[in-house]
Amino acid sequence: MDTWGRPELGALGPEDNLFEKIDSFAVVELLLETESEIEKALGRYIPLADESILDSTRSPLLRIQNWFEYVAEAVNRG
Repeated sequence: MDTWGRPELGALGPEDNLFEKIDSFAVVELLLETESEIEKALGRYIPLADESILDSTRSPLLRIQNWFEYVAEAVNRG
């Protein structure tokens, strides 16, 4: 897993809550870098930010496995 110069991302497990494990700058960087990686891989921009991202009760960032699934669903939706 590419950690974009943030070694704390490499130590995360699938059940980890990103809001508890990394600071808010790292959360934003994760979002932007993930969008960038998707764009490089697919040749088109897929936005990941929506109203649920920072929602304290339903954000996919509450569990890293949910983030992976959220990203996969966004890519599938195109």
